Amino acid sequence: GKYEEAMKMFDSALDIRLDKLGNRHELVASSYHNIGTALGAQGKYEEAMKMFDSALDIRLDKLGNRHPDVAYHNIGTALHRQGKYDEATKMLENALEIQLDKLGNRHPNYGMTTRH
Repeated sequence: GKYEEAMKMFDSALDIRLDKLGNRHELVASSYHNIGTALGAQGKYEEAMKMFDSALDIRLDKLGNRHPDVAYHNIGTALHRQGKYDEATKMLENALEIQLDKLGNRHPNYGMTTRH
């Protein structure tokens, strides 16, 4: 993929959102999440985790710990790819529990999480 180009766009979006919305806005969390996803796709899991943690912090504050948009799934996937299986399992189980409770077992996100 064109990760370098995508990263420039994601970084630009983050800068604009931070400037216009402040550092605790849900769209800022989305930018951190997007950057983390791109970093993870490049195998840069430690860097991705920092972005996912930033997104998680905002989303927990704004949405609570039982909202489907809280990104436990992405953190679990990054941990799994780093060989941190126990931590990954906890995150993925948490994601599954929330998704099942809030979205049901026929939602695509639930299916994606069960694959891991």
